[in-house]
Amino acid sequence: MSAQEEVVRPLGPWLRDRNVREILENAVANVALSIPSLGVGISGEDTSKPRFVQRPSISLDEHFEFVEKSDKKPAAHDAILLGILEDQHNRSWPDIEHRPPWKLTVIAWGTADEAGLFVLDAVFAAHHAIADGRSTALFHTALLNELNHPTDQPIPLSGRTLDLRGLARRVHVRPQEELVKFSKSWGFLVRVLWRELAPAWLRGRQPPAPWTGKAITLEPCRTRLRIVSVPSTAVTQILASCRANQATLTPLLHALVLASLSRQISAEKAAAFRSTTPIDLRPFIGDGSENGGSRTLFGVYVTAQTHTFDASTITALRQGLSTDQIWKVAANLRRSMKQHLDNVPKDDIMSMLGWVSDWRSFWLSKVGRARQDTWEVSNIGSMPGDQGAEGEAAGGWKTQRSLMSQGATVAGAAVIHSSNVSGSAVTLVQVRAKSNRLRPRDQGVIVRLLEDIPRFGRKDAVFRIERGRMRNQWFPHKRAEYMTPSRFRELGLTRDDIGERDTTFGILDVADVEDSPEAEVPSPTVLTTSPEKAHTILTTMIPDTLAFHRKPIPAPAPPPPSQPISPLVASAKADTAHDRNAPMAIYGSVSATDIVGHIKGLLVNDVEGSRIVLEPENIRFLGTDEETDRVKTLGRWEVEILVGGTGLEPVRKTVEVLPLTEGSDRGEAQVAS
Repeated sequence: MSAQEEVVRPLGPWLRDRNVREILENAVANVALSIPSLGVGISGEDTSKPRFVQRPSISLDEHFEFVEKSDKKPAAHDAILLGILEDQHNRSWPDIEHRPPWKLTVIAWGTADEAGLFVLDAVFAAHHAIADGRSTALFHTALLNELNHPTDQPIPLSGRTLDLRGLARRVHVRPQEELVKFSKSWGFLVRVLWRELAPAWLRGRQPPAPWTGKAITLEPCRTRLRIVSVPSTAVTQILASCRANQATLTPLLHALVLASLSRQISAEKAAAFRSTTPIDLRPFIGDGSENGGSRTLFGVYVTAQTHTFDASTITALRQGLSTDQIWKVAANLRRSMKQHLDNVPKDDIMSMLGWVSDWRSFWLSKVGRARQDTWEVSNIGSMPGDQGAEGEAAGGWKTQRSLMSQGATVAGAAVIHSSNVSGSAVTLVQVRAKSNRLRPRDQGVIVRLLEDIPRFGRKDAVFRIERGRMRNQWFPHKRAEYMTPSRFRELGLTRDDIGERDTTFGILDVADVEDSPEAEVPSPTVLTTSPEKAHTILTTMIPDTLAFHRKPIPAPAPPPPSQPISPLVASAKADTAHDRNAPMAIYGSVSATDIVGHIKGLLVNDVEGSRIVLEPENIRFLGTDEETDRVKTLGRWEVEILVGGTGLEPVRKTVEVLPLTEGSDRGEAQVAS
């Protein structure tokens, strides 16, 4: 399941005589009391029979966070916001059986906009099992209404705990398969079962399969987001052009993505594409007609329509892209979507949910197979910006911008989300997955520094470095020399003298700068990563086992035969003999500093990972007889990486010290095979 976000910017005059955090917290508590789904956990999520469980209470500390970013410039707001959204998507919801999986994070920038109003970003994240895209918009609409028209009834709060026991008679919404009157014909049933179960040899000749990217794997992935804002003036013109060309915004977005992919992916790789559009089922709850449903139900009420683009359409776009062609694709899509909506809920794929008895096995069976779709366009439409003149006078809160994003799924397609506030800009969010797998790295070349180089080491330090850096930067400027076998011999060095890059060398501490005579020189700003994000990065991006190669110390040769001696002397000699079952000692050691260096090397190309502050003091060896910061024998040890933060468990990894043989790469952290 994925988390979804809806971001709004409620504005209002700065309330100097009232605590904004308290106002927001009370509003969130009342919204949680009004929406039953926000009071349930999920039991057995990883089993074939998960279920919702009602919680007697929830802690606001776990569901509401107020973050102040008063020192940030407005130009950096979206970058910070994207980081928060990506971090939320890349986390798993903790203990969801006892903690309902949702959270509201409010970012207070502390600066006013052009109109002199105080700006907040409110990020609502929810597990996809309890909320779809429309539900996130409903949450923000309820929050906005609560801010402008606060509930008079007392809130059942005890400290920071919201009591839900007085709401035992809350009406929990039934699932969509019970509320929507699905029907299916025999023809539809046969087609679906044939597509899912029929062997390939019975299907005969099939049209070219659509290009959908890489096959599905079990590799963990990270969500990457990109925001595109369409100004309100342009939105007005675009919507007018849509009407003139018998299209709407959603099919237009599909057509633009198709045109882009058709030009970027060759005909040899992609003879066809397939996309999908989620459809809100709320209008079809009730008597089955579009006007008979309820549009305010919070939950998951969604189906989807797929669109296949054949070779003729793609070839036309490849041969000569024109505005008329894009509008033609968009208009055809609009007609197809209208015909599909006229048929809902008859012969809808959601009516087949009950035929899957084990969803976990269903998804695992897709590993190694092609994805179903190339991309998805999800448009939740407009949400109200305020509550009218009455709301404006009552509270002064209104919504300025809305955006929605969904976490990348292992088996899913790339997604484009569209949302907007009535009369304002449209915000598009591109969602894509990036693999967490660590690709095999070139081990580089061994060099010796000819001068001090900050973040690398002192003069005469010997270690491995990227080939390109040495070839293009250091060697031409005589900052380092290559360490060839002959150069090792000339300097009287061996491979045991190869050390590690010192990423902390030459970086002054702030206190050192303040104590120095040149304290007037401003110290650089050092960007760091929060403990929570550092914990996630170290857990997902660093291999479970780090292998180090060291040269073993040969065991002493057995003593030569000698004259017979007394049993007492022979016993004493046996006690001091080498224990061949003991761990084999190594030249040098593997220290906490080595481990830190390896981890920093693995993360050096990751924007967030390279900001993690990690020192040897953060590494702790487990299972040793005494507290130590290094090991001096071959073997395997568990280590803990301490990242700080309240309530965060240390990250555990395994360090394996292997014998250095001919051709082994000393000192490089690798996944042990």
